[in-house]
Amino acid sequence: MERKIGEIFEYHGEWYQCVNGGCKDCDFSKNTFYCKYLIERDFCKAKSIFKKLEKVGESYMLKDKKFQKYRVFHTPYIYKKIDYSWQSFADPYYISLEIKQNKEDMEDMEEKKLNLKPFDLQKAKQGKPVCTRDGRKARIICFDLQSIEKTPIVAAVQVTDKQEVISHYYEDGRQFVDGISELDLMMLPEKKERWINIYRNEKGEYW
Repeated sequence: MERKIGEIFEYHGEWYQCVNGGCKDCDFSKNTFYCKYLIERDFCKAKSIFKKLEKVGESYMLKDKKFQKYRVFHTPYIYKKIDYSWQSFADPYYISLEIKQNKEDMEDMEEKKLNLKPFDLQKAKQGKPVCTRDGRKARIICFDLQSIEKTPIVAAVQVTDKQEVISHYYEDGRQFVDGISELDLMMLPEKKERWINIYRNEKGEYW
């Protein structure tokens, strides 16, 4: 289902709006994985783009709920039930959206749940297991790709049981020089094998 013009939606703790425009102006154009995901599911047919909403001022409390005010690009269309308040001052438009959990908290919780460690270039070169920030399997193809963007690490990231996509990374494992991506490389915890000796005494008891 293609998103409607003006539609407000949340993605990884950030709010976006669907507006008219070309792909080069889309805030998802740098995220090739998500861009492909949108096109494959007919959410995007290159007739519209997605712009990240800009925060306006500090958050505030209203009826025991926390809200953040945003500047939007088009008259909002709310596809799903979202707690919000809408203000039209002709130009620009503003909308206040309920804050449930910010992006950093969500990512931090996910990393703790998966027990992931920050990317370590030397350990990765030694063959230690890596994955993406959101837990996808990843295998590093090379560490020395020559590119204008200075992203020498190339990895194949598992997106389905039968498909991988190629992603490029900086030496610190980040996909983009600024910000955080769900496809950033992380170190997987290693499984360690340990042995213990068990003895039986004269009474047949183990200790």
